Amino acid sequence: MIEKGSVERSGRAFLRVRVGSIVGGGVLVAGVTPGGPAAKAGIKPGEIIVAVDGKPTPTADVLVAVLAGLKPGRRVSVKVLQRNRKVRTVIVTLGDLHGSG
Repeated sequence: MIEKGSVERSGRAFLRVRVGSIVGGGVLVAGVTPGGPAAKAGIKPGEIIVAVDGKPTPTADVLVAVLAGLKPGRRVSVKVLQRNRKVRTVIVTLGDLHGSG
């Protein structure tokens, strides 16, 4: 960190989505960063993330905890509930959460 003046690799996995918890369980995808891991996997705003790597994600806090236990670069399954109420599973290659100054 001292050499470069910023955090190069945090070792924390991320999806690059803006989320919010919803009543009834699941994590609403409010926004997706273009080119990020979620976007590359086809996750869209308005969908609800219900599980990551086989672990249920009933709230945004649980989603953060699940991601904290995973390594960047790992390919994981993400179950999403689509607007049409059908569940689909996508494979996401987790990104590395970079620190900012």
